[in-house]
Amino acid sequence: MEQGVIRVKTLGEFAICSTDGCWVSEDEMRSSVMTKFLLYLLTHRDHMNSKEELIENLWHEGEIENPAGALKNITYRVRNFLKEHLGDGDFILSVRGAYAWNEAIPVVLDIEEFEGCYDNAMNQSLFPDDRIPWCEKMIALYQGSFGQKITDMIWAANLSMYYQTRYLNVVGELIGLYKKEDEQEKIIALANQALSFDGLNENLYCELIEAFVASNQRQMAEDVYEGASKLFLEELGIRSPKGLTEAHEKILKMTKGSKSDTILEVCTEIEEADVDGAFFCGYPVFREIYRLEARKIARLGNAEYVVLFSLESRKAKQGTKLTKADEFMMNKGMRRFEKVLDYSLRVGDVVSRYSDLQYIVLLSACSYESSKNVADRVLRKFYSGNNNEDLILTYSLEEVAMENTASQDAAPNYSV
Repeated sequence: MEQGVIRVKTLGEFAICSTDGCWVSEDEMRSSVMTKFLLYLLTHRDHMNSKEELIENLWHEGEIENPAGALKNITYRVRNFLKEHLGDGDFILSVRGAYAWNEAIPVVLDIEEFEGCYDNAMNQSLFPDDRIPWCEKMIALYQGSFGQKITDMIWAANLSMYYQTRYLNVVGELIGLYKKEDEQEKIIALANQALSFDGLNENLYCELIEAFVASNQRQMAEDVYEGASKLFLEELGIRSPKGLTEAHEKILKMTKGSKSDTILEVCTEIEEADVDGAFFCGYPVFREIYRLEARKIARLGNAEYVVLFSLESRKAKQGTKLTKADEFMMNKGMRRFEKVLDYSLRVGDVVSRYSDLQYIVLLSACSYESSKNVADRVLRKFYSGNNNEDLILTYSLEEVAMENTASQDAAPNYSV
């Protein structure tokens, strides 16, 4: 076989490119253990890998009864796979029970190119114009986490974290370089790409919001803020993270760049299209709406009520620790409850996620009795389609006021 360079992708889907340019994916291997074995040999090809080392890094302790036999079998299968797809060659060498990739067959891994790009991208002594291409090349190389289908092994998980951290470092560096050039569209594209790999990165959401603000795309900035706030609440139970709150303040300070000719133009710009159902918003917006309503009520003398709905687990109330399956069902119940609120409330009602298991609702122009009837109706609709007997939905009612000093007794909990 005429030897050329074999290229290997480890970031994202694992794949090998033969010397004739044909890529072979890990799906064609049809075995996660074969992928682990080959990926481990390639990333540790600077030494002979002992049988004990390979067994320790391919299987969890006690996972198989005869690890030595399993290793021999995997080696045989990988050798045959490589010959089938890459041609005849002695790709894997074995010496006295140890294995290694044949160093006579040249290999280039994407993580090795990645490391070279990183050193140049982060080199502060280079001019920005010289660093940007290195940053962009490194970003292009990162197609996902290292060995994304085998992160159940500690060595693979550690490498995955290492390369993701380096990727995010360069993303931050490149965003800073783009800012100096006022390349807002490039920042938006880069932040969106990075969020596809790290969807709970608050800094990236803030950079994305600021780029939309800088390019005068207020609605896009609002959409990102609302989506990020909801995600952090649902996934982490965090309400109003500091960074996102500060980014939202920048949105609120935005003004139109030119004078409007008529009030109609202003109204057309701010009006809401396709009004249907209650108004859902983030908690900071809900808080401001509540304060405005409290001022109106103090001036006009009428009454409105706010309802706090809470979802609980019977098991948890009895002191039983919830399993992952229980937590999944709780989250599923919250998603279903949001839909119930959406089709149970009126156009003028305002809804916000208050915590991971609570929603708060401002009922427009409702008396106490009417508010209680609405809340009871929501509970009935939730329970009518609920098949999980572990879930308990309750609510508390409180009158909207500028200085709400009512005692806990004045806001009883209700459940069905």
